[in-house]
Amino acid sequence: MKRLLPKLDWITVHRNQAAYRLPYCFRKGNGGPALLFVHGLGGCKENFYAAFQTAALADCDLLTFDFPGTGLAEFDATTCPDVSTLAELAHLVWKALLPGPVFLVVASMGGLVGLLMMRKYGSAGVEASSTSKEISPRKIACSRGESRPIPSMSCQKISSERFSGNCGRPDIQAIT
Repeated sequence: MKRLLPKLDWITVHRNQAAYRLPYCFRKGNGGPALLFVHGLGGCKENFYAAFQTAALADCDLLTFDFPGTGLAEFDATTCPDVSTLAELAHLVWKALLPGPVFLVVASMGGLVGLLMMRKYGSAGVEASSTSKEISPRKIACSRGESRPIPSMSCQKISSERFSGNCGRPDIQAIT
């Protein structure tokens, strides 16, 4: 199996005539599922760096980035007024760097960002899981119980251990 190193780079995405230059970390896998990590308030892309070093996720495409005002990303209150903007930016980064469906891995406020993304853009192509105690799969997808941290799971488990919640939205799924 070929093991690739993560790539640190910048991406510029555009929303409402404003350009956002955001740093990201990406590692191409070997045909496994794609994971998009979304950090919480006060977090940054480095919060998920251990996942990039985990052999269990070697087959997965991994992507994380900094929101404006976190990590290396600059903040402008006039172009980034609220958390809905963060959801739009997360969607733009996802679509620019990962061509297909993703497992959305969230921490803290990243859970709200993920929910707003699913509400605005639909849940097609999104599987959701939380790395936070305060955001359980029940809050994301009407599941029961707490989620397990993604870094301890293998690509095979991520692909096979999905839960289709009974909340009137069978298209939303969470890893339990």
